[in-house]
Amino acid sequence: MPQPTLLKPSQPSWLYMLHLELHCHTGYSKGKKLPYEAFMTPEELIQTAKQKGLSAVAITDHDTCAAWPRAKKEAKKQSILFIPAAEVSSSDGHIIGLGLNEPISPSLPAEETLDLIHQQGALAIASHPFDLKHVGLRHQAAKADAIEIFNALSIDRFSNVRSRRFASRRHLSGVVGSDAHIPEALGSAVNHLQADDLDSALKAIQSARLTHTVSYQSPQQVVRWAYLRLSQSQPVVESSISSTYPQPKKWLAQKLLHQFLRSPEAKKWQALARFGISSAAIYSLFKNKCGFV
Repeated sequence: MPQPTLLKPSQPSWLYMLHLELHCHTGYSKGKKLPYEAFMTPEELIQTAKQKGLSAVAITDHDTCAAWPRAKKEAKKQSILFIPAAEVSSSDGHIIGLGLNEPISPSLPAEETLDLIHQQGALAIASHPFDLKHVGLRHQAAKADAIEIFNALSIDRFSNVRSRRFASRRHLSGVVGSDAHIPEALGSAVNHLQADDLDSALKAIQSARLTHTVSYQSPQQVVRWAYLRLSQSQPVVESSISSTYPQPKKWLAQKLLHQFLRSPEAKKWQALARFGISSAAIYSLFKNKCGFV
């Protein structure tokens, strides 16, 4: 597990009781471009959380609550607090419903999605609001109960900087999440709060009585996740290459794909991942206006 960084606590005198992973996915999460996106069963996720010292987990699969029964059963075995949640794809961006009772329909406007979450007595968390893929709420994040001020998968860095500044200027509660899709990444970003049940955990988050330890997902984890996604979705990827690229780009793309799937541990892929992370950071620096807006 990477060495974490302690973010400045809002309540430094608090005794940490819960170590909460607030943003993670099981195999029930499906991607739009690639069918396979996450690679943990509900049981594996809860067991890995226990091994890593987490004491509470919110599984936030995309637009589904299918993992809840299995996760809740395993959480009881492992003595972990399970928080029913989902990452809802509103038409304006992703919103985590924390403490839900039932699924929320996707593709609704942000305000309607927020209302539906609140009707269930749950909290609305703006996940990765300024991410480079533009699937966050951006400035509409101010309408949420809390903002994800650190997302371990936002490896460009500056989108997180902007999220933290945005939350601070609007006096909104800030949470962190690993956005883990593979076991290795679980627990990269942890919320520490004093609570002993779901209601007290939600109240602590809403009133910003929590601190965080954070670390970015490593290049090795990024490569591992890419390998799993591409290998499991290989027919879809090859079909997309064939229908999208002209020669010689098609030949080159197919060759690189096959090389990567044959030897994902090769050093060149790690180097390519580091180059991609650096490039994303430079792009994000200018895209987010140095993180000062």
